[in-house]
Amino acid sequence: ARDVWNDAAAARCNGPFCAVVMGTEPFSLRVVTDRYRHYPVYVYKGAGVAVASTDMKCLLPFMGKRALNLAAVDMLLRSGELIDRDTLLEGVELLPPATVLSVDVNNAGALQTTEHRYWAMRHDGAAASSLSRTADELAQRLSVSVRRLEAVSPRLGITLSGGLDSRIILDLCAH
Repeated sequence: ARDVWNDAAAARCNGPFCAVVMGTEPFSLRVVTDRYRHYPVYVYKGAGVAVASTDMKCLLPFMGKRALNLAAVDMLLRSGELIDRDTLLEGVELLPPATVLSVDVNNAGALQTTEHRYWAMRHDGAAASSLSRTADELAQRLSVSVRRLEAVSPRLGITLSGGLDSRIILDLCAH
């Protein structure tokens, strides 16, 4: 799995996805999230088991004792959302965006898990230019993005909220 799905291959994927790549000799498993975590991947690591799923209830049969994550409940009640890796279930975490979770069997035959980020957003402050030039580049990149979506989707739907952003995207559509 390491040879097939390395960091460079994951970084070339641009769009919503989560992937699982399995190797058999020796056993290895890679769970990969997209750059922005469009598909949440829930992970439970217990005694002799590591389970990942985009649906948290699929983890339940692998868990012994189930309990609420009280810190996460507190965060949800105070702010209206969960932050970072927190979930409402104790022992279950969200895999971060642009992350590879690796599950391997060590020499003693036990599962060993590691995580690393394969991509990070970069900003080069030295490359900043004038407002006009930045606006032109933004318009060009947005146009390219809309054309790319139109090319793969014959029927494109746009939610018109009445805001400026949705009207700009509608204006950029060719049909």
